[in-house]
Amino acid sequence: MPGTSFPSPSSQNYDDHSDSVIRSPQQRKEALRNVYNNAQALSNLNVNTLRNLEELINEVDSINNEGTLEDKIKDQGVVILDSEIMSLSSQVLKKYAYSLSKNISCYDADEYAEKIKLYVRGLPGTLAYEGPNYSLLTQEVMKCFKRTPIYAAVLGTLRRMPKKEIVRRKIVREKQGPMKKPEKVITLEKTEESVEDTVMEIKKIIYRYQRQHKKPLDFFALVLHPTDFGKTIENILHTSFLVKDCFIKFTMDEDGVPQVYTIRSEETEKAKEDKTTKNIQNVLSLSMKEWKALVEAYDIKEPMINITAANASKK
Repeated sequence: MPGTSFPSPSSQNYDDHSDSVIRSPQQRKEALRNVYNNAQALSNLNVNTLRNLEELINEVDSINNEGTLEDKIKDQGVVILDSEIMSLSSQVLKKYAYSLSKNISCYDADEYAEKIKLYVRGLPGTLAYEGPNYSLLTQEVMKCFKRTPIYAAVLGTLRRMPKKEIVRRKIVREKQGPMKKPEKVITLEKTEESVEDTVMEIKKIIYRYQRQHKKPLDFFALVLHPTDFGKTIENILHTSFLVKDCFIKFTMDEDGVPQVYTIRSEETEKAKEDKTTKNIQNVLSLSMKEWKALVEAYDIKEPMINITAANASKK
């Protein structure tokens, strides 16, 4: 019902005045019956429907808070009225939600076109004896859109670049004269040792140590250079060639330190001919900090591998 309003529970706050106003069970039942009648009147939807429904629910809560569970057990009519009010509230909310969704999705194209036509006729610059000038509507609509500024630099990158003509010059080659052999061919002597010579020299160092001390050689004592980190890395690489060619083998002592020792030539040939033998290659990571720590721990003053060009020339 348009304009229908109900007393707000804030005006009858029985919780705050429970000492001064105490309704009897019969009065509470009569109040619930009045709320039920008011809830039935909400079947006619209007703008105040939701507000009135909220007030009714708050009033029901206030009435229920005044009574006790024993009062409801004695009078089942109060429970029935309470449930019927909740059922009516649910139906009102469902009907209101359906009405709202129906009105939102409602759209009449003819009505919309007629309103646009009337709006254009009311714009300044429209003559009464002429039809609607829809070009005036364009000026009004464009005010609602933000135009993106034009950047000349961006447009410039999309232009096609003119092709440059490539002028090829002819190269005239001069005739080559007869080739002459040099009168004397000078053979340069070898000043640096080759990798093969270095590898075999390292093998001899390991063999001599093994024959003298009757035990394998400590790997780090062999490859460490006290002052040259790069030389230490080269020694490790050269030693790996000996392992690959089956000239030496690795083992571990009781402390887990790697040891190297040479093997007999017969075992070397047998390992090379045996195709079932698998060579396992590992990677050794050694930083400069670790190298310095090892040199200090082993107290190395002179490198064990110190092969120079002079040593190679003696061979």
